[in-house]
Amino acid sequence: MSEKRRDLIGSIVFLVFGIFLFAISFTVKTIIENDVGPAFMPKVVAVAIMIVSVSKLVIALKNHSAEYTAIKKSKDDKMGSLLTILNLGAYVILFEPLGFIISSILFLVLQMIILSDKVNFKPIKFVIISIISTVAIYFLFVYAFNLMLPEGLLNII
Repeated sequence: MSEKRRDLIGSIVFLVFGIFLFAISFTVKTIIENDVGPAFMPKVVAVAIMIVSVSKLVIALKNHSAEYTAIKKSKDDKMGSLLTILNLGAYVILFEPLGFIISSILFLVLQMIILSDKVNFKPIKFVIISIISTVAIYFLFVYAFNLMLPEGLLNII
């Protein structure tokens, strides 16, 4: 498959996903009325996905270079892609019972392991980055945006 064809298919798939995400964000129920609401971030993410997808689509349609349109043998990491999809599915399933903090840390650590190679494999660094970024995002959403995130197992403590 040529790089152009791959970019066209990918950008169209993500554009459809962005539209779907934007539409589904209107079904998010508001428990506590505040300025932002729980549907705000899904809408922002959906719009960002659509903007990037349309940009990539336009670039792919305008580029007619021989190298870009030539059919190349794929060196893609299919196992890494499959493991990423499975990791994301597990994150979605475990998000509510484990809570945002625990499930996000697990997701990020596993995703970094999936994406790393032998040279960049540093599990201690992965754990530290995951904990710091998850806690920072948690405080941003809970205290800056006044949004509730699932506490999961940490609710017991």
